[in-house]
Amino acid sequence: MKKLRLYIAVFLAIGLVCVSTAIAANGNNLPYFDNFDDGDALGWNVISGDWFVENGEYHQENPDRNNGETPYGWDQMTTLANIQQSDYFIQADMHLEEANYERGWLGLLFRYQDNQNYYSILLYDNGGEARLEFWTYLNGRWNMVNYENVDVDLYAWNTLSADINGNLFDFYLNGEFIFQSTDDVLVDGDIGLYTEDTRASFDNWVMSGSFENIGDIIAEVEYLLSSGEISNAGVANGLTSTLNSALKALEKGNVNVARNTLLAFISKVTAQANKHISGDGTTILIEAANQILATL
Repeated sequence: MKKLRLYIAVFLAIGLVCVSTAIAANGNNLPYFDNFDDGDALGWNVISGDWFVENGEYHQENPDRNNGETPYGWDQMTTLANIQQSDYFIQADMHLEEANYERGWLGLLFRYQDNQNYYSILLYDNGGEARLEFWTYLNGRWNMVNYENVDVDLYAWNTLSADINGNLFDFYLNGEFIFQSTDDVLVDGDIGLYTEDTRASFDNWVMSGSFENIGDIIAEVEYLLSSGEISNAGVANGLTSTLNSALKALEKGNVNVARNTLLAFISKVTAQANKHISGDGTTILIEAANQILATL
């Protein structure tokens, strides 16, 4: 299931290659993409720190803990305003520029309520050793819930992703599932970026609905293609081939080709409805394709 969800996440991220500005869709601000190539950070709300856009990247330039400019001490935060969602997928590219005190953190914020209550998934540089850490910050108290050592260079670009669904949080680094954590105190909130004791850069922000539900649908699709819900092996193989063609198109950055291929997939499913595909199977397959189309 995690591999399938991540496949959709990568599917979405590759599709953003052609996006050159911030894009929000529908009344819930989902999906939302920003590669900062428009030179501004419209829609972002700086909580603390010195955040600005330069050369198509979002920078945080204040590595100091208590210099009088960061009212919350050592953490520098920026959030997307008025998201207040419960479940979402978020992702960003990031790298360290400078770590203060030979250590530092950078990463993603989620379910941010105020400067005393939020969650964060952070890359930690401990004197050259890298670690991925999930923290809760509740009523002004830090608690590290989970961590995993990771073999990456934090001064090079890395892609950090979080799939947030209910009280389950799946975390990925550079396309690889690292660990799952849970907490049930904060049920919704804003999302954003975080640094501590560092100067850092961010790029290619991605936000969409949680891929937990999409992953469940795709897993059901896989089941349908190998079960009696699809009665003809030729039809099943043809549908699988069409989906693979769409995925290969996105891998090459051909978003329009992928979109047209998914539309062709829907047409093929519709043509086989109640013939070689059951009514329930038809509904699930079409919904799965439309879920993906909505992110392109």
